Amino acid sequence: MNEIKNTKNSNLSTVAERLGKFTKEELARNLLAFYVKKGNTWRFTDLDSIKQIRLATIGGYDYRKWLNDYIQSTPRNSDKVQILLGDLPLQRNLNKLLLDRVDVVVDTEAAIRWEAKHITIENES
Repeated sequence: MNEIKNTKNSNLSTVAERLGKFTKEELARNLLAFYVKKGNTWRFTDLDSIKQIRLATIGGYDYRKWLNDYIQSTPRNSDKVQILLGDLPLQRNLNKLLLDRVDVVVDTEAAIRWEAKHITIENES
């Protein structure tokens, strides 16, 4: 893995060339997941269900076209969509969920599960 250093490194193409054709077997899934605090009965059904809650997102992420469109169409000063940038955005979004500052956190299922195992709660009071 020393060949992959950053996106400007010309060695990236040589890794793909060395791998040849990629496997057709599914190795992983990138599942979009909506997480709520225990006891919250909200469930994702469609875009209209998203419009009923305060959604925590991460700036620059490409979720799905329909969700990206909703995020971009929501006014910046709205509490319906909160966009975090900077360090540890998923950890900070999960903290906001635990502190009832948002209703739902969206990210990939794998990322949320991993982060939830390592989270420290900020300013719980």
